Amino acid sequence: TQSRSSAASDVYKRQSENGYWRHVTPWQLVLSRCLAFGAIYAAFSAYYFGWCYYYYGVSRLANLSELLMLVVPWILATTLAGICLSVFFNHRDKPTQLYAIISMPIIFISGFVWPSALIPNWMVELSYVIPAVPAIHAMLQLNQMGGHWQDSINLWLGLWLMVAVYGSLACYLIGRRQFQPLIKRH
Repeated sequence: TQSRSSAASDVYKRQSENGYWRHVTPWQLVLSRCLAFGAIYAAFSAYYFGWCYYYYGVSRLANLSELLMLVVPWILATTLAGICLSVFFNHRDKPTQLYAIISMPIIFISGFVWPSALIPNWMVELSYVIPAVPAIHAMLQLNQMGGHWQDSINLWLGLWLMVAVYGSLACYLIGRRQFQPLIKRH
């Protein structure tokens, strides 16, 4: 059994050293991950904001084009932020565990479940680096409160700013990690 695990470890190291991610540019890797994860979450978004709203009778005051304009930068910013965070983990299951742990505090700090007035101001301000927070606020303004698009434009622009920042950071971090010696990452 010792030789089998050693042989399997050697095969894994060879595959890791010659993996596809070593032969593409960082922006190609980030773009391909965005397309893959974006397609998955676009389907989830269509389900949540389309079929579920209709099926459960949730009022939808925003028109479909406004929802689409909001969902696109939100999915991109969330995907890119996830790529940035994933660079700091060596095992595939660890980011999922982190996201499961921090998802409830994100919902609370967004002011959706818990009043923002009862949360320290510095935490509320800091929470705007998380793509879900401005997306939740914009969605509530547009869809549940019947606000105008102009009321949510700053939140929408903030999401696009996150796309630019997290996209640049993801390319940098992926590029840096791409050529690190394999031994340092284990």
